[in-house]
Amino acid sequence: MLAVCGKLARSRGVISASYAPFVLKNTPIFLCFAKTAYSTKPQGNASGSANTSRKLNEILNVNSSEYFDWATFFKLRTQKRAAEIVVSVPATFISMTSSAAYLSTLSVASLSVINGVDPTFILAGCVAVSGGLGYLFGRYLGGLFYNLFNRNILNKLTIKETDYFNHIKNNRSDPKLSSFRNPLPDFYGEKISSTKDYREWLKKQRLHELKGRASLLDINNK
Repeated sequence: MLAVCGKLARSRGVISASYAPFVLKNTPIFLCFAKTAYSTKPQGNASGSANTSRKLNEILNVNSSEYFDWATFFKLRTQKRAAEIVVSVPATFISMTSSAAYLSTLSVASLSVINGVDPTFILAGCVAVSGGLGYLFGRYLGGLFYNLFNRNILNKLTIKETDYFNHIKNNRSDPKLSSFRNPLPDFYGEKISSTKDYREWLKKQRLHELKGRASLLDINNK
């Protein structure tokens, strides 16, 4: 199967080796590769495009000394998420306590009822909103810190992440086949943390597609 997939990829001008960890046993060929991948054809500035293409080949080609394997990618991706969460916790706490401290100085009695809603609930909602904003800012700040302390692998991680989302985009089931009983599982692949998880994600996408098409056939036959 790998040999067949490799020949197919080379005939299309894509980087076959980078897709090897995602191949499933006894799986149709269309699951071996994403529908789109990085092309080695230069565009625009010839020298710049050639260098970019060469860099992509080095990082995504399993036979290259610069190959960035999927296990390392998922490990670093998990570490980045952990860094984002670690920073988001104090950011959320500081944001909520700061807003609560400020709002506590206001006199509730002087605040008028808005559309029949008690001012106390409005103030509580403001604290919750500030906490949400603090959480988002903390995630963003945590990502910046992680990138700052991992600048040496940031370029590789970015390229691999783009390749990863290309896999997700091109192997995702059609959202139009979704329904209340058949929701699309993990649209962005956020729950994937290993190649094993990716294989399970592929199976769920295929199952979702089969169920969706079966439902359409039932509707059309009625």
